[in-house]
Amino acid sequence: MSATDERHLGNTDSKESRTQTLPTVDVEDQSAEEKRRTVESYIEHKREQTATDKQEVDSFVIAEGFKNTEDNRHREATVTVPFLVRKTASRNLVPSPWRSITQLIVVSYVSVLFCVVTGAFANHYAWKAMRCRELGLLSESKKFAASSACCIYISFAIGAVLLVVIPPVVCCVILSMC
Repeated sequence: MSATDERHLGNTDSKESRTQTLPTVDVEDQSAEEKRRTVESYIEHKREQTATDKQEVDSFVIAEGFKNTEDNRHREATVTVPFLVRKTASRNLVPSPWRSITQLIVVSYVSVLFCVVTGAFANHYAWKAMRCRELGLLSESKKFAASSACCIYISFAIGAVLLVVIPPVVCCVILSMC
């Protein structure tokens, strides 16, 4: 027995023992025809192994149309295969006082009444959070939901300040004119 045979028989836990090895053949005892057949069978074995490896790899290769681009850096993650998209409750993606992304969307429309600019940003981020949730991009959805909630708070704060400050100023101006 050769050293490689002993190694494969003795140590079954090693990485080498799990690889397929060809039987060792004593080349000196073979005729020319047997040598040719041995070489051909070895080449055929390598071709089959390469074909099998190639088939396994091809099933995991991302098609050219689905690779990431500069315009869409999440394209590989947005392939909507139903069993690959993880559905998560909307409650887990929004900040603590909110219950769902839909609630964020509704309140973002109300926040537009208080301050148009920050309300529009809130609405934009809320819809982006909803879209990312549908695609299974949970961390992106969480980030956009948090941004939407911040914009809603800012919109209500600006609106409240404007409602508290503007009426007294207008009253003072009107009274000073009289």
